[in-house]
Amino acid sequence: MSKQPTSEFYRACRDGDTDTVEKMLPILTKEDIERVEPNGSTALHAATHYGHKKIVKLLLARSPDTSIRNTYGNTAEDEASGSEIRTLFKQSSSHASTIYNKDESCTQGSKVFVFKNGYCLIVKRIELPPNRAETSLEINDLPTNPVHGTFSIQTSANVTVSSIRIKNTHREMIKTCMNTEELIKANWNQENIEILVEGLQSSPLWIKGKIQSSSVDQNENDCEDKEKETPIMVVIKKTDNRTIAIPLKSIISIQGENLETTLTQEPAKKSLRIFYKNGSDSNGWAVMRYLTFGIAWVPSYDIILMKSKKSNTKMLRLSMKCVLMNDIEDLQAASLVCIVGHPNLSKYINVTDAVFSDKSAKDFLKEMAQCEHSSSSRSSSLWLPTQNCAGTRFYQSTNDSKSDDTSFDEENKDVEDKDNESNGSDDLYLYEFHNILLDRKEKILLSVFNIETPYKDLYQCKIDQTQRSPNDFKSVDGSGESMVDVEVWHAIEFDNKSKHTLTTAPVMVTQDDQQFICQDSLPFTMKNQSALIALTKAPSIRVKYEEKGSDSQLTNPSTVVIVKKKYVKEEWNGSLTVINTKNEPVIVVIRLRVCGQMSKYSLAPKFDNVRDGQFARNKIHDIRWDVSLEPQQQQIISYCRNVLK
Repeated sequence: MSKQPTSEFYRACRDGDTDTVEKMLPILTKEDIERVEPNGSTALHAATHYGHKKIVKLLLARSPDTSIRNTYGNTAEDEASGSEIRTLFKQSSSHASTIYNKDESCTQGSKVFVFKNGYCLIVKRIELPPNRAETSLEINDLPTNPVHGTFSIQTSANVTVSSIRIKNTHREMIKTCMNTEELIKANWNQENIEILVEGLQSSPLWIKGKIQSSSVDQNENDCEDKEKETPIMVVIKKTDNRTIAIPLKSIISIQGENLETTLTQEPAKKSLRIFYKNGSDSNGWAVMRYLTFGIAWVPSYDIILMKSKKSNTKMLRLSMKCVLMNDIEDLQAASLVCIVGHPNLSKYINVTDAVFSDKSAKDFLKEMAQCEHSSSSRSSSLWLPTQNCAGTRFYQSTNDSKSDDTSFDEENKDVEDKDNESNGSDDLYLYEFHNILLDRKEKILLSVFNIETPYKDLYQCKIDQTQRSPNDFKSVDGSGESMVDVEVWHAIEFDNKSKHTLTTAPVMVTQDDQQFICQDSLPFTMKNQSALIALTKAPSIRVKYEEKGSDSQLTNPSTVVIVKKKYVKEEWNGSLTVINTKNEPVIVVIRLRVCGQMSKYSLAPKFDNVRDGQFARNKIHDIRWDVSLEPQQQQIISYCRNVLK
């Protein structure tokens, strides 16, 4: 054995160091991966020999030359330490790469853009080797239910594509027999097969011979009743040359010296064939893109309220984690990008692209016509909830966004930090993970970030006048006035000093990492803005709310005419009474949502965000007051509101 040292990449593959392999792969060339080390083996030989399944899968995704032999004359597949590893090689030979020229062309690692609602854009790069005459290249890893109109293939300048076709292909597949039917089929024409049968005599009987035929391949769509009327039969030629037909249900066991336990099948599968010409001396490429449904990312937060050495400073630790969920296809993504924002999704979002649709032309056009006549309002249910993500390899944006405060529990429709170079919209922002290996039906939990920041205690209440009718305000003191006791919550507020915008997601709050306090939703919070989280109800802080109609509007209501429409003008006088029964000073945050024209504030609000309401003549106001109260103190806030009806 050579005394020269092996490469760091080889040692990582040999030792099962997946993190190092994932880190190095993107910067290695195909030649680096296929390098024969001083000991006569490649990195793939080492990973295969020691049974590191995940690393073998990562290496095979780069389509290395698997025919290289080591000093023992073995290929990497020959070194396989188990059936699972050998299965990876068999899958790799027909997966993602071209069947026309597997050694020169391959599908590179994907780039995936993921939304929280499960939709994702998948981008795959395909190498197209030089050729002198038009050649076809076949791809087997077809898109999974791509959304109509989103599938495309774009090529480099040195490649000309004449056509792209979808067809059914038959690929040999080897599977382990899992039941009697599969064992019967795997052992057709095998000599000296022994079958244990019950029901022919009083006790089970062994029959030895050759399986000649069987009806196990009957139509799988046959109903159970039909199968009961026509039992599945197995025809066996016994060693005495007599032939016997046995019901499949009567077979208890099968044995034999050369019993086959694997079954070779050739199922039909769709494949995509690209007809192209590359007259240059270098490889060209094609980029395949499509929007589909089935991959999502789900963020959440943990907050720990910490004991601080400084009595006047309270600190918390905020941690973010993210779960990636994959329902559709194996991912070997060089880059997985989480998108924040509200993109427009068309009325064809539930229609499979015409290239891959199993429908006839008539049925497909009928489905399209139904989409054309569907209500446009359904798109509102497809809005993508705002959120962001960043991995341990964080993609940091440089844009400073501006936004007003978030109002109530709704997510602000402004969004978060963006990639100025790769993001073409001011309203969508990108956060990126690298080297993600995620098989179908797998999930990954990733740590995103941890920060420590100061916080302050306060109390908050929310009043949404727009969701109430006058009948909802019932008299509390018997005077006939609309007085309401508002629920008040103890809360914490902190400034977002992280590099990231905080997206709306669940948050669990604990004290010193042990005592549970609450589980709430952390609201959308831009960088350098504050987030407020409700902890527990606060009965020691009371807020009373009331609105009174003016006497004049009852006896002599005023009217106005706007654009030939007549409106009745109502005037309401509102008041908020804030009471602190505690023996310590407090800050009470009051959030009020009302519609109409606001005036005559007795205490200027911290902010008053105004937007259009359901009726254009009445604006909606999202108002916030921060009220500081000494022990056993109360304060009254009043305002006037005019409404057109």
